[in-house]
Amino acid sequence: MKAKKNKVMLFFTGFFIGLLLLVMILHRGVGWLDRYLMITGRAGNGDFTLVITFLLILPVVFFIVAVLNYIRSKEHDLIEWFVMLSLTFGSIALIAVGDGLVEYHFSIFMVLAALAYYEHMRLLIVSTMIFALQHFVGYFAFPELICGTGDYPFSLLMIHAVFLLVTSGVLLTQIRVRSQFIADVQETDDRQQKMIKSLVERVARTSEVVTSNVEKLDNASKRSTETSLKNKESFSQMEAGASIQVENAVLSQSALKNVEDLVSQIVQTGKESEAIARDASHSATAGSTYMSDSMMHMAGIANHMNYMYEQMTSLNEKMKEIGRITEFITTIGKQTNLLSLNASIEAARAGKEGKGFSVVAKEMRRLSEQSNENAQIIVKIISQIQSETSKLNERITKAQKDSTTGLSQSEQTKQLFESIALKAEEVHEHLLQSLHHSNTIHSETEKALENVESMTSVTEQYRQTINESAVVSEKERNDRLIMDQSIHDLKHLILNLHDDLGELRAQEL
Repeated sequence: MKAKKNKVMLFFTGFFIGLLLLVMILHRGVGWLDRYLMITGRAGNGDFTLVITFLLILPVVFFIVAVLNYIRSKEHDLIEWFVMLSLTFGSIALIAVGDGLVEYHFSIFMVLAALAYYEHMRLLIVSTMIFALQHFVGYFAFPELICGTGDYPFSLLMIHAVFLLVTSGVLLTQIRVRSQFIADVQETDDRQQKMIKSLVERVARTSEVVTSNVEKLDNASKRSTETSLKNKESFSQMEAGASIQVENAVLSQSALKNVEDLVSQIVQTGKESEAIARDASHSATAGSTYMSDSMMHMAGIANHMNYMYEQMTSLNEKMKEIGRITEFITTIGKQTNLLSLNASIEAARAGKEGKGFSVVAKEMRRLSEQSNENAQIIVKIISQIQSETSKLNERITKAQKDSTTGLSQSEQTKQLFESIALKAEEVHEHLLQSLHHSNTIHSETEKALENVESMTSVTEQYRQTINESAVVSEKERNDRLIMDQSIHDLKHLILNLHDDLGELRAQEL
């Protein structure tokens, strides 16, 4: 504010100095109003050129100093004093350059009015004192520079002085009243500012508390909304689960009916199995008896096979003896053949006397060859008999082993039949117990079926309750959405209030 006043007053001072120079040019250069001065008997003030020059330089110097101070600091304390001195001495110089015309004395009131813009009483008082001193001293020392003539009445000068003092007094009074008014307004404004500041602080604290509570409420609402959504999902899942439970209960009821039918079938089957197990026990006992008889027959077969094995062994020995005899016959046949050959040779030597012996020798050789051929046939037959006997012997040995094994297996089979008979008795007893348990299960299944029917009814009621709770939860969620919107609007209003408070605090600063 002070810098702005200094800037305005510097422009006004520059304008005033320009006006001073214009008046000087008009009066000193052009000779403006010289005729009027001659008619009124004013010869001008050409003898006071040095004083006028000093008066012209003085306001210009003060103006330059004021401008330099403004350049250095726009709120410098000496600027207003140099402006006051420049305007005051500028007005004095204007009066002197204007040949003391009364019209230029109005510049004094203009200067005082301009200085009142500063609202600084000391400036007006000092300027008024300078003007008063200029009038009194100038009237006696340089009356032509003050009044334009040396015979100007002192009473008229006093009238100037009175109006100067009255004007200055009025301005001082206005400044004082204005200062007092401004002080009162400032005091009132300070009180109001304090009240507003206190109110702003209270509103700010209240706003912070409300904001905090709104944030808490918003967070709680969000958590509540999330909980509501979760409850909705839970209710949906519970409803789905209840529906599934109802379906499962119906399926369980159907399954229990099927179980009841199966248990009935199991009971019937158990009765039939008990009868079959009883028959199996009797059959196992009979099988054990039959196996005893079979073992006796197998033992007889084994004895016969042993006897056959012994006979076959004896037959093999006899066949070996026949083989040895056949070999002896073959040897005799070979020797007979050799003897017949020798006899033929000797008969050939004897000539006619040996022809009869030669015939005998041939017959012996023929018989020897037939003996050899028959011996070979016997050997072949014996070999075939021995081969067949060996095979028969092997079969008898195998049959003997099989009969021994069969006898052993028959013994094991008998033991198995005996074990089967024991197990059949145990199975019979277990089937009797299973039949008893099946009857018990049948009874319990009927009770479970009744409980499932009751559970189905309760589950259906539970599902209806869940549906009603879901509807209530949906209403609560809608109410929370409305509350969330209200909280959002309240937060928006609080934010606007914060912005207004920030602007109000900025204006205070």
